[in-house]
Amino acid sequence: MISAYELDEKIKNDLVENKYVEKILQKPIKMRELIQEAIEMIC
Repeated sequence: MISAYELDEKIKNDLVENKYVEKILQKPIKMRELIQEAIEMIC
């Protein structure tokens, strides 16, 4: 999990394409949604 204020679109795309990041979530996000995303990525 990475937390960043604002990442450049190119950097975000590179992270996803190179599989360093599974998914980009935008704030604000509810804790329930964050937990659900984590469960889906783990399982």
